[in-house]
Amino acid sequence: MNQSIHLATSTGTASAPLYATFEHEIEGSVFTFGIHANVSGHRSLKLSEFSTGMGVADLPEDAEALPDATALVDHGREALQSVIHLHGVVAVANILTTNRSSRVALNS
Repeated sequence: MNQSIHLATSTGTASAPLYATFEHEIEGSVFTFGIHANVSGHRSLKLSEFSTGMGVADLPEDAEALPDATALVDHGREALQSVIHLHGVVAVANILTTNRSSRVALNS
């Protein structure tokens, strides 16, 4: 995938290379997530909700060495499930829904 994603940062917005996307249903709503380079310069990859560019989770440091987008998506799904397990599905769905309705869409 030769694209970029626009991300919400503490200082405004930034763009980063986008490696893969996937959709996931949470509490009846479908969200799209993007796996992208970390804009802070670290080698790790990040998972963000695609439309708002809001960060969700870090991927394991070895994820950059994965052979293809399918493997990246598997790691992205695992990272998302870890966030859901840690915070609860209702809380994660509420945050993502609130962000989607109150934030400017940076990506479409």
